[in-house]
Amino acid sequence: MGRTMEERKGLSAKELAISAQRAQKSGYEKIYDWVAESLTGFDLEANAEPLGLERDPGGGVVVKLFGRDYLVRNDGAKVMDGKPTSFNHLSLAAHYAMSQGRAPAAMDFVKLGALSGVPAGTGQGAFDREAISKPLAKRYGHDREGLEAAVKRIGGRPWGGSGEAERGQTWEYVFEVFPRIPMKLVFEEPDEEFGPEFIVMYDSKSIEYMEFEALAFLGGLLMRELLGYGNAD
Repeated sequence: MGRTMEERKGLSAKELAISAQRAQKSGYEKIYDWVAESLTGFDLEANAEPLGLERDPGGGVVVKLFGRDYLVRNDGAKVMDGKPTSFNHLSLAAHYAMSQGRAPAAMDFVKLGALSGVPAGTGQGAFDREAISKPLAKRYGHDREGLEAAVKRIGGRPWGGSGEAERGQTWEYVFEVFPRIPMKLVFEEPDEEFGPEFIVMYDSKSIEYMEFEALAFLGGLLMRELLGYGNAD
C-alpha cells in the first residue's frame, strides 16, 4: 500500500492525526478557528467599554448573546453556563468582542439589504423569504402566543405594540442581540389574500460593528433561536 502525501513529507503520527482532525471539521468550526486566531494578542479589555462589555476578573470580556453569557479571551470563546452552544455563537461572540464600532444604536431599523450598499432588487429579499420568513411562518404563522413565548425566552420584548399595514395587522419585537446591536422582528399576520410573513430588521449603525456577512449570519441565528435549535450548527 502506497504512502500518503503527508507520510511522504515525513509528518509524525501526531501531526497526521491533527491533519485528519482538521479535515473532518465542519465549515462552521473552521470559521470559528479563523476568528479565534484573530483573538491572539488582541486587547479585549481595552475594547470592552465602547462595546458595552464587562471585563472578566480572570481576563477577557463577557459578551451577552441572546440572553446568554460568553467568555471571550485571547485563546478563544466559551459559553459560561456550560450548556450546549454552536460554533456560530462562539464565532459571533468573539467577532463582536473585537469590533471597532463606536456609534450608539440609532434604533431606526432597516432591512439587511439596505446595509449592503448593493442596489435593491438583487435577490436579498428572496433570500430573506426563503431562509428566514418561511421557517418562522411554518412554525409561528398562526401561533402568535407561541411566537411571543419564544421571543421572551431569548430576551426579546414587544416593540411599539401592534400596528396596521397594507396587508393587515403587524406585530413587532426588539432584541438586544449584542449590547450595541439591536434587531427587530416584524410579524405580518395572514389575511384572506396573503400568508404570514416575518421580516428581520437591523439598526442602521449595525454595519459599523459587523460586516454585512456577519450580520446575515446573525439574522439566521435569530431565526434558529426562535425555532429552538440555535445551539446546533
